Order: sequence, then C-alpha cells, then structure tokens
Amino acid sequence: MSNPNLNVLPAAVVISGGKPIIVTKRDGSNENVSVRLIKVSEVQKYLELTPTLGAFVEFCTGKPAGWADDLGEDSLFRIDEEARKMNDPFIERWFRRQREIMGQLKKAESDVDSTK
Repeated sequence: MSNPNLNVLPAAVVISGGKPIIVTKRDGSNENVSVRLIKVSEVQKYLELTPTLGAFVEFCTGKPAGWADDLGEDSLFRIDEEARKMNDPFIERWFRRQREIMGQLKKAESDVDSTK
C-alpha cells in the first residue's frame, strides 16, 4: 500500500474536482473531458465499476453509457490510468479503515462470546 502523504494531488485537481484532458475518438476527433475525483458516497460504485473498463471510464468522466465505445484505445486507457492515479490513494485509505473496523468488530464479538 502506498503512503497517503506521498499521493498529494495538485491543488487545481482538488479545487476543480477533476483533471482536464483531451481524448481522441476512434474517428480521429478530439474531445475535452475531465477525469473526476470520486465522492465518498461513490466508493461502492467506483469499486463495482473498476473491472469494467468502459463503464468505469464513463463513470469517472461523467459521460453517458456507450460514450467510451467511441474512444481510441490510448484515450480509453489514459482515462483509466488518470482516474486510478487520482482516486486509488483514497480507496486504499478507505480499505484500511474498513479492515480496522472489521478487526474491532471481530474483537468485540470475541469479547462478547468469551463472557457467555
């Protein structure tokens, strides 16, 4: 796991809530998009969509379903990489928190079971 202090995002990304990039579509045209930081309320959706490249890219750019089908391969993977680079440090901290909570709950459950 990475150290969250080493994954400081540029202020412009944090303030704007995303990173603007230019993507190239399969037809050769370009489009300006913003790869966004997810909200805490979107963690479950982020985790659910991460394995599904097209849907994940659409979620991280706020684009409609099917939009990613028109992207060139390099742009598709660039969005994926930028989204994970920006959001995964938060996700790693979220998972550490979850493990901590689960450990505390297991300990509490064990303590209750040992008093029976």
